[in-house]
Amino acid sequence: MASGQPFSVNGFYNNFADWCREAGLPKECSPHGLRKAAARLLAEVGCTPTR
Repeated sequence: MASGQPFSVNGFYNNFADWCREAGLPKECSPHGLRKAAARLLAEVGCTPTR
């Protein structure tokens, strides 16, 4: 955040939605979806929760 302060409860999600819109990404994009996609890709290359 530009002010150096932590995000509010919904602040990160709202900013993420703005960033996605500015990048021209579908409005269905969400932080949860990004985390889920990263976890799936890591699992596909053999990573586990302990590695």
